[in-house]
Amino acid sequence: MNELSPEAQALSPETEEYVKKAFDDLSRRSGYAAAKLQPSPRPRRPLLPALAFVAATAVAGVTAWQLAPSSDTGIDTTSSATTTEGTASNGDGTASDGGSIASRSGDELEASDAVGPVDTGDSDSDELATEGRLRVATEAVRADANDPFLNVRSDAGSSADLVAKLPPTYRGLRATGEQEVTADGATWIEVEMLHPVAYSGSVSFDANPVGWLNAGLTEPLVDGIGVGLDEVPGCTAPASSPSSGSQLAGSGYVFGLESARLADDCVRVVLTIGEGQAAYAWDSVTAGTAPAASLPAIQIMSSGGLGVVVDLGSVTSAWPQATETGGGVYVVRAADGNLDLVSPLPVRSATVTALPEIGVVVIDLAVAGSAPLADDGIVLTEEPRASAGSVTVLGLARPFEALLGISIEDASGQSVEATYSGSTFLGTMTTDTYAVGTTDWTTAWGSFAVEAKGLDPGDYVMLLDEEGGQDDPDPVRVPFSIAEAADAAPLVPSDDEQKTASAFVRFAQGGSTDGVPFADEVILALGPEQHKTLTASNLADRDAWVVDVDGFAEFAGPFDLLAPPSDGRIRVSRGEINHCAGPPRDWPSDWDRLTQVNIEPIGIDSCIPWYGLSLFLNPAGEIEVVVLDLFGP
Repeated sequence: MNELSPEAQALSPETEEYVKKAFDDLSRRSGYAAAKLQPSPRPRRPLLPALAFVAATAVAGVTAWQLAPSSDTGIDTTSSATTTEGTASNGDGTASDGGSIASRSGDELEASDAVGPVDTGDSDSDELATEGRLRVATEAVRADANDPFLNVRSDAGSSADLVAKLPPTYRGLRATGEQEVTADGATWIEVEMLHPVAYSGSVSFDANPVGWLNAGLTEPLVDGIGVGLDEVPGCTAPASSPSSGSQLAGSGYVFGLESARLADDCVRVVLTIGEGQAAYAWDSVTAGTAPAASLPAIQIMSSGGLGVVVDLGSVTSAWPQATETGGGVYVVRAADGNLDLVSPLPVRSATVTALPEIGVVVIDLAVAGSAPLADDGIVLTEEPRASAGSVTVLGLARPFEALLGISIEDASGQSVEATYSGSTFLGTMTTDTYAVGTTDWTTAWGSFAVEAKGLDPGDYVMLLDEEGGQDDPDPVRVPFSIAEAADAAPLVPSDDEQKTASAFVRFAQGGSTDGVPFADEVILALGPEQHKTLTASNLADRDAWVVDVDGFAEFAGPFDLLAPPSDGRIRVSRGEINHCAGPPRDWPSDWDRLTQVNIEPIGIDSCIPWYGLSLFLNPAGEIEVVVLDLFGP
């Protein structure tokens, strides 16, 4: 990913207000809006999946890619692969009537539709597809340059009201099974529209809109998803030669997302990209909405054996109904504000086919098993990690109000207290109920990480509350066992350690070094990387606390280690701290003899402003190492 300055990572007030308004409107129409029992923070940004991903460089065309941790291969989707298109046509050479809903009205909308029996281009059968998944017969509809759209009407026949116009590359149709042969001999079928399209009928917001169209101008999707084996071969197909294509200009959005298991070890993901920004509800879809005629460059990244992430580059928003699939693929907001596709399936390799002319990327995943746990609003990205006295749970979630409630019960069903830390919101605290932030204001998913310490040996269940900590009647239950008690030092700092942290904060906020117990030499580090050493002669020189490096954790340098605690509320803790959305850092082994005392912000609503300022104290209580940690993948 490109390095972003802190300023570049924040939504503008206008954009944030627009997104909030759109989400509120969607919530209201979907029946989600409920009386809020109490104010709760709303994270502006969710988190990157809490996994160590290995980025990949770009190649063109259709590429088989082994997802090993050391792999250095990726996908450039600006190339095109050969695809088979239908050849249905009308007897008079036209596909549908002219214009768009936005530009035509009255009698103009009643021009001729396709009439009479239509040749489907299938030499083996003259039967029309009237059930299951369908797509627009692209070449037949595109042939009418004056009006390259397929009309959807309120009833069978070209005299019925026009309710939608489908672009020639539209693949989001599901036939309901209802059909009628009109007087001219044409077969009309009722269809459900899955992908966004400007719709002027009676919209039901708890379901996709439906309408009628001429079956002769559609073609079946034989595998029940947007691109099947008849158009793109399966997981084991060899790579084809790349050909040229154009790259998506400006921002893009997830127009459609589907997946299906084509074989026991093969999951096909069909990602359709739209150009521009996604609408949030059917009545806000604008005329001319269609798949993009090109694709953004994407990269595939791996965690080294479990899960896969597709970095969608410039894609910034998603159609609400295209943010997850039943096959275990999720649209997740990344720290840079763009979107990723994430699958927690155990993926061995991936074959990617770019079809830029129709705005589609086909990703075939060779898998070995299923995700650890999946629910309507929560999916784990790995099995719970239990150790002496503690458990860590990582996953993706999309809970109400962007907050995921956490609690733990013992084998008898009694709630137990633990010392929690997790991804944003509450920081580190000892309690019997906890919450972490996950998503932002859009419908994208977000990642979460939560750790609970101080548990006695025994069997437990972690309850994940999708109602934002407001007593979900059916929480997701994650069982785990603790085999032995922890021997770790307490997280509460001693009085002397608290005084040391407070003295350092006063110095950072402009005070003197008086009362700060510095060692003779103090190492300055960014994360686990040591960068410079200060001596007693320059500790008071504030410029000496600046580490001049180009970048760290996706932020641009230089970095002032005295800047983070300059204002805002802070918390002081002792021992390990989570790396915001992930587990604690691994520090150099020669620091093991030192005691870690941490300063963190509280009251923040995302990982972007998070920092961990750790003071490593020697046995005499003197500060030998000062570490600034920022959130990054």
